[in-house]
Amino acid sequence: IEGGWPGANPTDSEFFEKAPKTRAQMTAFGMTKRAGRSAENDEVLAQVMQANTGAVCLVGKASAFHVSDALGITKA
Repeated sequence: IEGGWPGANPTDSEFFEKAPKTRAQMTAFGMTKRAGRSAENDEVLAQVMQANTGAVCLVGKASAFHVSDALGITKA
């Protein structure tokens, strides 16, 4: 069960705080670390990792367009 993105908004955060006990696998949804930050210093990623779920689904941008336009990352 994908429960949303902890830390993204109060509703999603509350869901993970009060997630029902079930035999289904709860999953926190989020994104990979943001450009210009280490994973250790990305509070958005930290919220996902601290959601207290048995599974996490991370979405990452991979196409050249998304990397340059959506993420604002340029070639070195």
